[in-house]
Amino acid sequence: TENKESLTRCKIREPIGTGSESLNIFYEKSDQAAAGFSYYNDLLEKGDKEKAQEFFANHPEVKLAPFYNTIRKQISGIRSVRNDIISSGKLTPAEKREKIDKLDRLSTDIAGKALEIRLKNNE
Repeated sequence: TENKESLTRCKIREPIGTGSESLNIFYEKSDQAAAGFSYYNDLLEKGDKEKAQEFFANHPEVKLAPFYNTIRKQISGIRSVRNDIISSGKLTPAEKREKIDKLDRLSTDIAGKALEIRLKNNE
């Protein structure tokens, strides 16, 4: 019954961590912004300043690329701590689960807040 209870709790719990919609959308938008930023810089390097300015004006998400980068680094740091917890021999499985859940929730919350900021800046 304990395993069945655990499975039931997992099914009804909101998705957090790597499977969360917030993180998936965050990474998708972050990748798009990074690609756009790279293209913008390529245009500038080729000396096509006019086309670069036009692209920048028509793709407001490009302005957020540095912001996304900062958030990605934060989430990466959380994942690093998460991996340390997983490989720890000093924590019980219950302690690991508790700490991992907190970190997963934190990374999901950070991604969600970043998406909120993105929406406010793209309006």
